[in-house]
Amino acid sequence: MKKVKNFAGAWAICLTILTTSCNLINPSEPIPAYISIDTMMLTTNLVAEGSASHKITDVWVYVDQQPVGVYEMPAQIPVLYSGSHLISIRGGVLLNGINATHLAYPNYRFVDVQVELKSVTRVSNVNQTI
Repeated sequence: MKKVKNFAGAWAICLTILTTSCNLINPSEPIPAYISIDTMMLTTNLVAEGSASHKITDVWVYVDQQPVGVYEMPAQIPVLYSGSHLISIRGGVLLNGINATHLAYPNYRFVDVQVELKSVTRVSNVNQTI
């Protein structure tokens, strides 16, 4: 009879751990908003600055001046923000054409966009002016 009580007690403990452990290991997580950047174009004054030819390969992204990361285009960027935020985007190039060395091109200015972040946010066709 004592073995049955011990077995029943052990079974109750195991069942309790199995049903509640998922919440301890995997608590609820926020749903991210997504920023989608398809292209980044360069706009110049042809007479004063020359051609608007460029090879912008990636973007450096900041939300409220906090770095989010560097992404190759086209990019779909998950962020754990919601509501109105300032998104700053800067074009990047390959240093000396080497694919492993990305560089935020220092002559490009940041493009600032005030965006209302929701479950899906799309920022596309960003114009870069020197």
